[in-house]
Amino acid sequence: MYLLVLAAHGFAICFGWETLRILSKLLLMPVLGLWLCALAGRRAGWLVYAGLLFAWLGDWALLYEDNLFFMLGMAGFIGTHTCYSIYFSRLQERSNSRLREAFAAAVILILLCVTMFVVLNPYLGSLRLPILFYMTVISVMAILAANTAANPALRRIALCCFIPGAALFVVSDALLAYNKFVLHTGWMSIPVMLSYGFAQFFLVRGFGRAARRF
Repeated sequence: MYLLVLAAHGFAICFGWETLRILSKLLLMPVLGLWLCALAGRRAGWLVYAGLLFAWLGDWALLYEDNLFFMLGMAGFIGTHTCYSIYFSRLQERSNSRLREAFAAAVILILLCVTMFVVLNPYLGSLRLPILFYMTVISVMAILAANTAANPALRRIALCCFIPGAALFVVSDALLAYNKFVLHTGWMSIPVMLSYGFAQFFLVRGFGRAARRF
């Protein structure tokens, strides 16, 4: 059902079906939440459901083009990344504290963030500091997601779900920012939403599998 809603959203963007675009976007996180509930119920933990709620609020705010709503959207996703980061950090308590995966993710993210900030900086204006803060928050989430692979009990879930999900989240937000501040093209919404949609899909599948394991 979630993948059907995501596909409908992609078609709505392609063909300019505005009503379907709005409805399908606002359905993504509720449907994903229901799927997680079916997978794990309360065992998934309140942090994951709170993260999905913040993402839904961010999706709603980003329906509008105004900079105020863009800031509200960022605030919503900062809430999402914070909830996910706390969740991943709690999983680390069961690990052997190896940092190889976290170090590799940190190097990649630092290079990506520096490159993106250099490219976007001339266009950011008063949003420079909020964007930099957002880059930091999502990078922390991605690093913690990558380091779940250090836990032998979670390594398969990390490689199949958490790492691809976090990586796609970073890609989606990088594309969104580049389009908003540099390109300004409507077609870019398709890769932005597809990468975001699959990012949440992989992460939630990982949350469900981890909840059943522990």
